[in-house]
Formats: sequence, structure tokens, C-alpha cells
Amino acid sequence: MCGLLSSMTLIIVLTSAGITAVIANSPMLRDAATLLAVAYMIWLAWRIATAPIIAGAASDQRAPGFMAGFGLNFINPKAYAAMAALFTGFQLNAEDPIHDAIAKGVLALTILAISDVAWIIAGGVLAPYMRQPRVGRAINLAFAFVLLLSVGLAAMY
Repeated sequence: MCGLLSSMTLIIVLTSAGITAVIANSPMLRDAATLLAVAYMIWLAWRIATAPIIAGAASDQRAPGFMAGFGLNFINPKAYAAMAALFTGFQLNAEDPIHDAIAKGVLALTILAISDVAWIIAGGVLAPYMRQPRVGRAINLAFAFVLLLSVGLAAMY
């Protein structure tokens, strides 16, 4: 959670400061960032698809750490697109752009924290099903497919 929220905070700062606009307007930087993000998402989908089911997982496996969460958001192009839409789409406080950006950032982080906790709870709900070999494998493959599908759609646009 700390990694996810820390990287999202950095994405919010970069986006609200306009730094991501520089990357988006440089074809070479944009292409490199896109390639890196797509490669990471494909690797992540592979890891999800081939992950051992819970019943077969080693008991000494550790939960993903700070850097795993940080990296997951930091090179996720959808995170940048969402924050760019948030910071350029409307104003909460037209007279004070600094307070406008702070308010949007705090609201976005609050919503993200709540939704990330909801995903953790959903993972707990799915855990008993993940212990069934066939169901667990099907869930892993479905999540990997959905990730690849979303990356493919994002890459097209």
C-alpha cells in the first residue's frame, strides 16, 4: 500500500507540475516511456499467469514489498492518463491553482487508498477459490488476459 500510494503521489506531483507534458511532447521520450511501460505490463501479466496457486505456493514467500507497489504504479501509463485528465479537465478553485492542485491530489489519493483497500479485501475473498488448482489457474489467466487487454487498448490510443 505504501509503495502504491507513494508512487501515485509522485505521479500526481509530476502531472500537476506539467513534467509529464514534456515527456508526452517529445516523441523519443514518449516512445521510450511507452515501450518501457508496455514491456513491464507484459512481464507483469506473465508473472500473474504463471504464478503458483495459493495451495502450491511456498510458505516462505513474502508479500510484495514497497518497491513492487511503487513500480506497479510508476510505470503504469493509465495512472498518468487519469491524473492528466484530472488536472487538466476541470478546476475546483479557478482563483488559486496551487490550492486547486492540492485539493485534486488529496481527493485522488483518498479515492485510491479506499479502492486499493477494496482490492486487498477482494483478494482475501478470492483466496479460498485460489486454493482450488483449476479455479486458481483460471483466475490467474483471466487477470493476466485482462491486463494485456487493457495495455493493448491503452497502447492503441
